[in-house]
Amino acid sequence: MRVQLALLGLVLLAGACRSTKPAVLEQGAVLEDGARLKIAFEGARRYSSRRLAEVIEEDLVGLERRRSVRAAIDDAAYSLELFYRSEGFPACTVRYETDPVSDGMLRARLIVEEGPRVSIARVRFEGVEAFEECDLASFLLPPRRWGVLPRRRVWFSAGRLDSSIEAIEAYYRSEGLLEASVELVSPHPREGPWKEEVTVRLRIEEGQRYTLRQLEIRGGVPRIDARLHAADLS
Repeated sequence: MRVQLALLGLVLLAGACRSTKPAVLEQGAVLEDGARLKIAFEGARRYSSRRLAEVIEEDLVGLERRRSVRAAIDDAAYSLELFYRSEGFPACTVRYETDPVSDGMLRARLIVEEGPRVSIARVRFEGVEAFEECDLASFLLPPRRWGVLPRRRVWFSAGRLDSSIEAIEAYYRSEGLLEASVELVSPHPREGPWKEEVTVRLRIEEGQRYTLRQLEIRGGVPRIDARLHAADLS
């Protein structure tokens, strides 16, 4: 239903996955001036035009009421780039071109330069003393199936990598290393260098380990406070 409301009867003319021809969405939403929008995906090989249309559908909701249609197309190009990067294409860029309205049609081209699809092959750490490196690596890479079979391929995504780094820092803090920090050494999340497989290098500053020696509770219910104090001493 959302697709229907956003794109109003998009007709798929071309664009099978990995096709060398541009994928074209012929009939788009009706614009305020009565024109229709024709969107072409050029350079997209990994995904079908139908899948790419799903990615940008939110950017085209209420298109006929938008003050600037080109701003909506710009948003769509940005969404498409974010999608590709989240799927392991860190070097992907998307730009757009539009032609003047002609024959009641506004033609826009989303030009995709996918770049290589990159997976994480290994994780290397600097400065790790408190834990086993293989345990920390599990925050980024799944364990080997049955302990010996190859791991499931993990595509490089700067967003997921940031989440993994935050999870490692949280793990350190849960173990009393409250000042621990994790820094990405390489590859640069936008500049690479990129090849089909990369090694992620992380530098960890562990800091001092803290222990809880005494728990003091004030202002509560005396009966409950005494019970908590007894539990703390046991």
